Amino acid sequence: MRSPALIYLITRTHGLSTHLIPQDTIESMVKAPTYESFIEALLRTDYSEYISTMSREELTVNNLERIFASVYSNRVYYPIRFTGGSIKKLMISYARRIEVENIKRILRAKFSGAKITSDMLIPIPREYQEINFAAMAEAPTIEAAVDFVTVSIYKEAYQYLTVSKEANSVIPLELYVENEYYGNLIKSCKGVPNVKDVLSAVLAESDVKNIYYVIGLKILELTPETLSSAFSTIKAGRIKEFLEEFLRLKVDMIVDRLEAIYDWVIKNIHDAVMRRDLNAVRVGCSRALKEYYDRIRTAKPLNLVYVLAYLFSVESEYFNLRAILHGKHLGIKDEEIKKLLV
Repeated sequence: MRSPALIYLITRTHGLSTHLIPQDTIESMVKAPTYESFIEALLRTDYSEYISTMSREELTVNNLERIFASVYSNRVYYPIRFTGGSIKKLMISYARRIEVENIKRILRAKFSGAKITSDMLIPIPREYQEINFAAMAEAPTIEAAVDFVTVSIYKEAYQYLTVSKEANSVIPLELYVENEYYGNLIKSCKGVPNVKDVLSAVLAESDVKNIYYVIGLKILELTPETLSSAFSTIKAGRIKEFLEEFLRLKVDMIVDRLEAIYDWVIKNIHDAVMRRDLNAVRVGCSRALKEYYDRIRTAKPLNLVYVLAYLFSVESEYFNLRAILHGKHLGIKDEEIKKLLV
């Protein structure tokens, strides 16, 4: 029998889902002819609460980006308020994906020498902050930035910074951070209702993320030693079973091998891999997960895993709006913006 607390959480989540922008509306926003018409489209959504009182001069890309980030953060952390016990632990662990995104943004900037400030990050409520992101963003070097990461669950980050330097890419370090996040999330699944379904979803998500990183590392054509060091951070999921094999195989053969177990992922990334377009591979993996969670929302509406499906949709909306915002501001063609949508 489901507990009253679980029933309440799922019921509230169904209500919260009605505030998401429908996918067809997101796609119609891509067709907005100008930046101003995109803002007009936003005024017909729940975002009007945040932008309707702002002057035209205030509706800058940076300000809209901050609004999107704040709404995303609020939506992710809000369900924690009416949870307790093992479910609350799961929700808190899940919310750390915002921490992961902030870490990756700073590390990419430090690795490439790009400018980054704390207002370019996603806000995290004070009670859930473990990392001083404002100080991390101001760190003069990537080594100094990593110092702030190692105080949290990412204690071995320096080891993978070394691997990233060998690879001349931040991907090995990102792979480590993502896998520590998922390792922590997997542990937090213990004792939750519908644990089999929840754990299956978390492991599937972890695997899809690792598919992206494995393909990215293979495209870099690293030495076997560097590749092996990078792969060593993958400690869970079905992908782990194939790592020794993937060390030897070329990218195209890896895709063929994965198709047998993750055809729903490969169909979304096959062409991008053939073009060696890593950004398109990343988007394709996210689309595969969106389709996966959309199926869950339909098939398991009274299951705790529905809450994870909702939270993934929240994340997808954030990244989609962000892509459209920057695309419209830069005058990018509609078809190119659409390629970035999850």
